[in-house]
Amino acid sequence: MAMSEQGQTTMRVVMMPLGNLVEGDNYRKSIEEGPLAELAASIKARGVEVPILVRPADGRPFEDGSPIEDRAFKVTAGFRRFRASHWAGLTHVPVIIREMSDDLAQEANLVENLFRVDPHPLDESDAFAAFLGRGHTADTIAGVTGKDRRHVVRRLQLQKLGKPARKAFKDGKILSDVATMIATITDLDAQNEATEALTRLADPEGVNAARHFIDRNFRLRLKDAPFATNRDDLGPGLPACNACPRRTGATPDLFGEASDKDLCTDRKCFTQKAEAGWTEKCEEALAKGLEVLDESESKKLFQDGNYLAYGCGYVDLGAQCYRDAQKRTWGAVLGKVRPNVILARDSFGRAHQLCREEDVRAALVYLHGDAEKPPAQTEGEEPKAKRREERTRALRSREIINRGLAAVADAGEKVNPSGGVEIWRHLAGEAVELASYLNWACVGKVRGIEGKPYEVKHQLLARLEAMTGAQAFGLLCQILSSRWASAPSLEKLPPSLDGTAKVLNVDLEALAKSVDAESTEKARLKAEGAECPRCSKRSKRFVLLPNKERICHVCSRTQMDEQAPIQKAA
Repeated sequence: MAMSEQGQTTMRVVMMPLGNLVEGDNYRKSIEEGPLAELAASIKARGVEVPILVRPADGRPFEDGSPIEDRAFKVTAGFRRFRASHWAGLTHVPVIIREMSDDLAQEANLVENLFRVDPHPLDESDAFAAFLGRGHTADTIAGVTGKDRRHVVRRLQLQKLGKPARKAFKDGKILSDVATMIATITDLDAQNEATEALTRLADPEGVNAARHFIDRNFRLRLKDAPFATNRDDLGPGLPACNACPRRTGATPDLFGEASDKDLCTDRKCFTQKAEAGWTEKCEEALAKGLEVLDESESKKLFQDGNYLAYGCGYVDLGAQCYRDAQKRTWGAVLGKVRPNVILARDSFGRAHQLCREEDVRAALVYLHGDAEKPPAQTEGEEPKAKRREERTRALRSREIINRGLAAVADAGEKVNPSGGVEIWRHLAGEAVELASYLNWACVGKVRGIEGKPYEVKHQLLARLEAMTGAQAFGLLCQILSSRWASAPSLEKLPPSLDGTAKVLNVDLEALAKSVDAESTEKARLKAEGAECPRCSKRSKRFVLLPNKERICHVCSRTQMDEQAPIQKAA
């Protein structure tokens, strides 16, 4: 039914006992007592000059033969006059009795409230939201009320205010425009933080100051996003930023006065996209054999936002090279003569390609022709041997960590903790949700789950639903022990794993000895070679035959000598 539809059938003006009237649904929740007292004084002196609009409370036609004095009627419009009449001590008031449907009664109440004494914006917002919930649009609401569409959209946005912000608005601590800006912050905790900060300002009524404060602290600049803003495949239900309604420039009616048209108002969505983009870059880097710094190491390097700390020993390939006359970036200066690249992330979530300073110096020497041509990644035999030793130690630590995580999970399952299975599933699920993609990758590798980190996370949660309480406790121990396990130290194991292992009586030293013994055996076999299936002698050189058989080079030569006369005769 359109809002402009007329549905009344009959109408009648009568004097009615005040006791026969009851209040109907009223969108206006805030009626100030001061103006109401003034109206009561006027009514006491002159009576009710404008009749109150009512309708039968029981829904029956009022001309069905029953006396009007014996029936109840609901007030549809004129609530202030009705209350003021009680205050004035009247016994009878003039009313207009009109038969109307519930929809027409709500429409009459809305229009009467909007065009008399100005209602509070929150009451107006509740009224608009009620019609919106019945299938109407901002355009149809604007048509019946005579308000412009921008006014309706901004009032509807107030429905997203949290309780603290609504209370501050009701108490007059923030203005309507400021409340609308706070309502555009999707995260309720951030909303509460903004409300508290804005109510503490020396000039709480400064709309421009509030807008700049919210833009600076609670909205994110898309041009600085650490991901491609035109991508819509960074996560389920995450649209491309240029087509997202939560971008300030996408809804002019709501953000028409925003200082920047490309601000994101959904911090949670922005963070999810940033994490997904970083995960992709890490996977690409690892696939290329590049090194990726973990969160703790990256924080040490980027202590001042997106700039490397002075004297950290690294060079950012995307930063400007001040030694270059053309002021190019380090990456442009080095060109193809690029040393070992290391991937790191700053405090804003942006990825940076770094190189060690000594590697860059060697490359610059080659580019300036001050030395004979060295490979870009060559540092001499001693540094190369040191790197090889460090890589071997890192692989050893990784193997010990993987075995330690598996042993921790097994030991946790044997504990058989008290409590229902649901509580341990819940706690394990929360631990999985709060873990980083690096933790998901570590635990997924130990449990034989393949795929990208976010896929590993979903598989872990799916498996959790079928786990027993002991198994869920084991997963919980494993997740908590995987902190800092993605980039193990060369000197010691992650403290989280070491602490959990001690509590669960897991002997990490024995695991380390087992890893060392296996490594020694592999080195011995590599030095001595493998056994040939034909002559049973060990050899380092093997030949793959057409029938997929691998034989040593001596047996291969013997076979070729035996076949030579046959091939010659043929």
